[in-house]
Amino acid sequence: MNEMNPKLKPFAVCKWFLENPASELNTRDLCNKFYIRSRRCVGAHFRRILDLGYISSRLENKRAIYFAGPNIAEFGSILSGAVKPPKKDCGGVRCLEDIRERCVIDSETDCWNWALGMSGCRTPTVYSPKSEKIEQAPRMAWLFRGNEIPEGHRVWRTCLNHKCCNPEHLACGTQADMGRWQKQTGVQKGIPSKVAANVRMGKLRRKVSDEGIAEICSSSETLDVLAKRFGVSTYAVSMYRRRLRGTVPLMRGASVFGWRPA
Repeated sequence: MNEMNPKLKPFAVCKWFLENPASELNTRDLCNKFYIRSRRCVGAHFRRILDLGYISSRLENKRAIYFAGPNIAEFGSILSGAVKPPKKDCGGVRCLEDIRERCVIDSETDCWNWALGMSGCRTPTVYSPKSEKIEQAPRMAWLFRGNEIPEGHRVWRTCLNHKCCNPEHLACGTQADMGRWQKQTGVQKGIPSKVAANVRMGKLRRKVSDEGIAEICSSSETLDVLAKRFGVSTYAVSMYRRRLRGTVPLMRGASVFGWRPA
């Protein structure tokens, strides 16, 4: 949490104690004054500024009392711009062991199953203090192992476990390298979503007549223009051109879903 963000509670608390250094607030008054929903959230909100010494606390009759800390003047200097705010030196991963500690090790497969947050595409994510942003945990594990990720390369899992971060189960290469690996291993075959996508593309291809396909291949117009004219996707237009140029022969009605007995 950034204590120098004016929109967050810690900033408002530090600023108030800077203006009222002799004042003290118990937990209830603190919650009411700064609109904190629950007293249980106080520790989560103010752990960072307590560690920095901007505010301090003590127990009195089993209640926490908050008051200006010994380093509240430092907050004032940061607020005026005379001093740069301290860098956050907590959280994130700094070595391969940090990633391993955040995983559950599978003794049978030797997979490091990530136990924390995942991105929308089911990829483990973690904060990197070096880049100061959220990174993919498998990529960090690959780099911590002493490998490099050249520009245009990506890291994928060879164990097909989307939670795995074990560097021994990772591979690195271009998108073409990954495609060749998928073709050799056949990991994408039989997946219902892939089959359905192929059926949809087959239907899109059947929208264009043979004369239209010939026009697409001979035209010098862009994919977007041709796609709008024939009512298909740009990918379908690209496939027309590639298939009729001898890459793969175009077979109409070759899908098993469109087959009918004679």
